Amino acid sequence: MALEYENGSSYANVSIQDYEIGRTIRFWLFLGLDLPSIVCSIFVLYQLLQKQVLRQALYNHSSILMLSFNLIYQLVDIPCHLKYFYTGIIRPATPIFCLIWWFIDWGFFFINVLLLLWAVIERHILFFHTTLIATWQKRLFIHYLPLAMIVLFIMVFYIIAIFVPPCQNTFDYTLDLCGMFPCYESVPIFATVEQIGFAIIAMSLIAIFSISLLMRVIWQKYQMHRQIQWRKQRRLTLNVICISLLYLFFCFPVSTISLVQNYSDPGFAKEVQTTLFFLSYFPVFLLPFICLATIPRMWREISISLEEATNVNTDDTTFPSSLFFKPTENEPSIDLLKVSGTKDKTNLYVTSLIQLIYTMEELAASKPADTYDDDRYKLIQEAVRCKFKLTDDQLEQLFNE
Repeated sequence: MALEYENGSSYANVSIQDYEIGRTIRFWLFLGLDLPSIVCSIFVLYQLLQKQVLRQALYNHSSILMLSFNLIYQLVDIPCHLKYFYTGIIRPATPIFCLIWWFIDWGFFFINVLLLLWAVIERHILFFHTTLIATWQKRLFIHYLPLAMIVLFIMVFYIIAIFVPPCQNTFDYTLDLCGMFPCYESVPIFATVEQIGFAIIAMSLIAIFSISLLMRVIWQKYQMHRQIQWRKQRRLTLNVICISLLYLFFCFPVSTISLVQNYSDPGFAKEVQTTLFFLSYFPVFLLPFICLATIPRMWREISISLEEATNVNTDDTTFPSSLFFKPTENEPSIDLLKVSGTKDKTNLYVTSLIQLIYTMEELAASKPADTYDDDRYKLIQEAVRCKFKLTDDQLEQLFNE
């Protein structure tokens, strides 16, 4: 998972067996964190896949993939560490076992890093460029294809690097992770792609896009005085920011130290490197809990399931009693919530709002794809939501019909 090698010849600056934290303490820490984390992973994945509204939401697809790879990591990789911590030896002591262990330890970890990077980038698209995903064809190329390409690229990279490398792997079955890191880390091209591309550049971009996302959402809220979609954007931003901070806090320091050691000072920060390497596993344990706490509608769907309530409005927001639209500077403001309309004939209410807000010339000249970024269109959505007290997902379903 971490990138620790020296001058391209010695695979590990610090052997895993030299951790300052003893094997017994590491065993109980990993076991105590892994068991509840596995339960949480299964529970969150069940909710995301079983609830249609959660399963179909584009913003949840990256989380579903990350949690799936993370669960495999928890069920396969972590137990291998636990067995070594408990016994002090690797069993079964075979090369194929070590190769598979390495493949999951490095490959699945960096799959999640790049999936997180794409999730942060995609939030910008979902919030500010919705026309890019307005049709199925656009969603295929902008949403589904990048996710598939990330998984495929990382899989192919580590299959080649670990199972058919241009070097000779060696194994020590008395040490954790079979004693030595894969030999591909001594091959410049593989080491550079992994250390600089997958680690430093990817995590730096995660930080940049996360900060810019937060700034854009806040600017939209307070500078442009947009109330539309603020609740969903707030929750989606919190979700991706928390996951980004998790990986940046626990993984970016050890990757930075390894980069400096490999290209500048081999002795840089060796006294803290062992501890940081151990901590770099913590995102595996904490990711499910962050998803459980921050994914939009997760707790609402859980509450609905527990209460068996099908028609109760469980949205955690209040609805304003008025929503004004001012056609021009010289005309009086119109309270859109005072316009007559009933929930069973929402389309007639929307038609009335369109006639109030748009001119015939604007309607004739407009294209369907242009409406998604139109503030007036979003104002109509907000009026419908407030007048009929709809949840965000009910509103989305209504306007997608």
